[in-house]
Amino acid sequence: MRIIMFTRETDATKVLPAAAFLDSEVECLAPTPSSYAAVDSADVVMIDARGDLTRARALCQLFTGPMD
Repeated sequence: MRIIMFTRETDATKVLPAAAFLDSEVECLAPTPSSYAAVDSADVVMIDARGDLTRARALCQLFTGPMD
């Protein structure tokens, strides 16, 4: 299972301590346009919204748009 977290942190457990208990590794990617293509191959996508709720909302809307 491929789990991606969009965050500025390099360690997912700093954002979500329970990530240490997951069977799969959580890959941390910077929330930048160059990383968005990784969503296509991900099973789970998490977005760190702790610092900027407006930007996190816009990113969620981008990812939940029509998928053709």
